[in-house]
Amino acid sequence: MVKEALISRDLPERFARLYDYDTKKFETPLNPQGIADIDGLFELAIRTYPDDLPDFSSAERNKHHVYWSEADWRELELSRPPQQAVIIHEFRNSTPQCAYVPPNIHDWIEKIMIPPPAPPLEIMARRNAAWEAAAILLRSVVLLDKARTEYDAKKDNTRLVYGYVPGLTPMSQRTEEQLIEKTDREYWLSELNGRLDGWRKISAVAEYVPDEDRFITHARLVSVRALKRRIKNGAIVPAVPKDIAA
Repeated sequence: MVKEALISRDLPERFARLYDYDTKKFETPLNPQGIADIDGLFELAIRTYPDDLPDFSSAERNKHHVYWSEADWRELELSRPPQQAVIIHEFRNSTPQCAYVPPNIHDWIEKIMIPPPAPPLEIMARRNAAWEAAAILLRSVVLLDKARTEYDAKKDNTRLVYGYVPGLTPMSQRTEEQLIEKTDREYWLSELNGRLDGWRKISAVAEYVPDEDRFITHARLVSVRALKRRIKNGAIVPAVPKDIAA
């Protein structure tokens, strides 16, 4: 039995209207596309949680598939042709449909919420394609940021380079100093330039295209970097509402 506190007057209306008096549970919050809203379901869970909330900064979390149960989705896969089954399996198990939450909140979500309905197959396929594109961009941003960080950290480092090895180095290649100290700036700059080569090509094409029409806009890069910070262990870390976090 769901505790009465779950439908208290303090619960925001957008969540209260999801309450089903027959099942004594809440419908899972959905986004405008009809897909389960990870931030929404997490907020509903913690606003209705009857005990002390866990420490959200703790590393103790596990993965909650927002489309549960596994048995129901397995049955759905088996009821469709193989090509459709692949779309369904990929949709349910991909990162955007997984929440990284504390174990007790995981249990509470499944206790008080009705599993969300499966979206139409076309929506699942579009979601899969969108995530595939986002994942490519995400990897590119990670490599770009890593290259920039390495360059800034190592551009002024020095290394000791052997001028010659007695008995091995030809006379024509010997220098007066046995050890030569060189700056790594040029080496790491070449590394950075190599990783940015693909981005230069994109920039050359996009130079004459308005920012809002570019494949990689500034706003999109900002969004991807924000998404990168929210992904852990193949799942999305839900946002904690400011009033609760405080």
